[in-house]
Amino acid sequence: MLVRQAETAGRLMSWPVEEIELASLNVWVLAARRPHLIERRVQEYMVGSAIDEGGPVVVYCDPGDGGSPASGHHRVEAARRNGRTTIWAELRVGNKHQATTYPDHSTPRS
Repeated sequence: MLVRQAETAGRLMSWPVEEIELASLNVWVLAARRPHLIERRVQEYMVGSAIDEGGPVVVYCDPGDGGSPASGHHRVEAARRNGRTTIWAELRVGNKHQATTYPDHSTPRS
C-alpha cells in the first residue's frame, strides 16, 4: 500500500493510497458535482496519462455510503469517459457530507 503525506493544520498527516474501482464511488456525490465540471479540464485529463499525473483523488470512505470523492472530480469523469474502471485514490475516513463540505484543495491542479 502507498501512503501520501501532507501537512494539514501544522501537522504531518498520512493517508493510504490505493487503486479503487470507479463503480465504488458514491453516485450521489458524482451527480451533484457533474454540473460544475469544466469541460476543458476534463478533456485535458483525458489525454495520455494526465489522469494519474494529477495525483490521487481524495475519497472519504464510509462503509454504508461507499466512497465519496472530495477532490479530483475532473479526473474521475475523464477516467470514466476513457473507459477506465479504476483510479488511484487517497482514502480518508468520512462520509458524503464531509466530502462535499470539506473538500481537499491541496491536490495539485493543472
